[in-house]
Amino acid sequence: MPAREICFKNLLATDIPLGMIGYTYKDSDGVIQIGKNVLVEMKTNKKISSKYISKMKKTEKSEGFMFWNTSLKG
Repeated sequence: MPAREICFKNLLATDIPLGMIGYTYKDSDGVIQIGKNVLVEMKTNKKISSKYISKMKKTEKSEGFMFWNTSLKG
């Protein structure tokens, strides 16, 4: 699921003001790792959402990126 979809899915599913979205990647040795979390503000403000979506898109382009970790419970 692309960054934009993940962000808005989480935005619609919660009423908290901030959240962390993690990701999974494969390192240079081929070992699957859990990456750092991306802090996102759960707001519909275009300027704010563009900021963290662009941060997530940059992460998606990094070598070894596999997918975003998302859950309605966490």
